[in-house]
Amino acid sequence: MKDLFSLKIYPLVLTGVFLIAFIVIATMINAEAVQVTKGLVFFERNITFTLFAILTVIVTPIFEELAFRGHFSRNGKKYIISILFLLISVCIKQSILLGILCIIHIILFYHSRRSKNDKLYMVSMTSSVLLFGLFHLSQLTDISFIDVKNLMFFSFLGSVFLFVCYNFSLKKAIILHSSYNLILILIMLYQIQFNKFVIESSTNKISISIIQKPYYSAEKSVSIAYDSNDGISCKDCTINMMLSELGSKKAANITPYSTFDISIKNKLGLSETDFKNSVEDELNKLMLISDLN
Repeated sequence: MKDLFSLKIYPLVLTGVFLIAFIVIATMINAEAVQVTKGLVFFERNITFTLFAILTVIVTPIFEELAFRGHFSRNGKKYIISILFLLISVCIKQSILLGILCIIHIILFYHSRRSKNDKLYMVSMTSSVLLFGLFHLSQLTDISFIDVKNLMFFSFLGSVFLFVCYNFSLKKAIILHSSYNLILILIMLYQIQFNKFVIESSTNKISISIIQKPYYSAEKSVSIAYDSNDGISCKDCTINMMLSELGSKKAANITPYSTFDISIKNKLGLSETDFKNSVEDELNKLMLISDLN
């Protein structure tokens, strides 16, 4: 039992705890529940997938490992840099709660190092892992059951990265983090480039045609034509682009950066507001959009 709470093994204990918690909570949530984050929508609307991939695979792992695990590295020179990056991450999130927890974590870590108190050091390890999980939530004011599930999952990942950082090196933790993100990017690339997603739907008010196109295409030419009396037609655009043109506050559930040829006809000459509401209702039924969190 004593070995379970040695500094080398403790991150593995955290890994097991958060993994079990994630599995238990995940089984209690409706599998169809979807949470669309503002972060992904922001990236999709403002930067290309190529730049997003570079940020995700290279920049993000370096920044996050320095911020959340760097001060646990055996190399003491990274201590100040790590704390600085951690404070920057809190500023990015602009959350008072995260800021308070960050200060508590820094105090715990500082006193555990000075006093060489292993138990206090383990508490600071736990707070670091929880900070990493909270940092990845879409918002920290109205936390839902799905948010708790995500918190457990990212805390589990943070525990794995912490184990590698503490027992091996920060560099290896960055490589592992980068490899994990690369797998996610490759899955996303397959979905936006090779998926053939087609939907045809019609009601008494509107008709919808959505055909997925490869994201990387020599003939790609984004265009959107919107006439509230006739409908909306989009070429090589994302569903979020189309929703933005309609003035909708909803967001797409599907893989970010997926591009489509979209045609939505206004069969009854609905007003602009009624047309937008009808499109939202039908896309919601098709589980293509949901509220933005």
